[in-house]
Amino acid sequence: FGKGTVQNVAPLDRRGELGQLKLTIAQFFRVNGEGTQHRGVVPDILFPTAQDSHEQGERGLDNALPWASVDAAPHQTWHKDQTRLEQARRLHAQRARADQRFKLLMEELNVLRDGQKQHSVTLQQDKRRREWEARQTNKDEREALYKKAFGNGTDDEDTDQADILLEEAARVLVDLIDLRAVLVDASHNGMASAVGDNDTRR
Repeated sequence: FGKGTVQNVAPLDRRGELGQLKLTIAQFFRVNGEGTQHRGVVPDILFPTAQDSHEQGERGLDNALPWASVDAAPHQTWHKDQTRLEQARRLHAQRARADQRFKLLMEELNVLRDGQKQHSVTLQQDKRRREWEARQTNKDEREALYKKAFGNGTDDEDTDQADILLEEAARVLVDLIDLRAVLVDASHNGMASAVGDNDTRR
């Protein structure tokens, strides 16, 4: 759809009466040679979304442009500390399990996913009404829980969810900074201890 590619629109006739043809003429690639088409940029810590399934979006189409890669450009790679990253993942998971707002977000996403999987509806009026009433009751219960968890300042659930993810992204960043500081201190203390041992031996 143009996020990882470049499209050019060509008219099928001079007057444009026959329509236009969209041609993919180029792709974007990251410095490491990996394309952003189809996969996007895979994050180190994945937050929940309603559309994280491979069936959603452009990649779910029959003739979606496949992922591709090219030779990497010369660049310096940042050393990713897997230990620190795993610790940050655990801290994020602990917060997500303890935060009522995150639990509500997951429930909301599960409802959306279930709705996306439903491809048919009943034509029986009574059954259809009962299904609607059940959905409405569930929605009212979720809204009451939302107001309790978020307060009554806003009725915009999308904004509330965005705020949760934004706050958690900031917390993850702080975790990574703090964990890096701990590792640097430990490294410096280890070096100082080694120097002290050498001085003692002398």
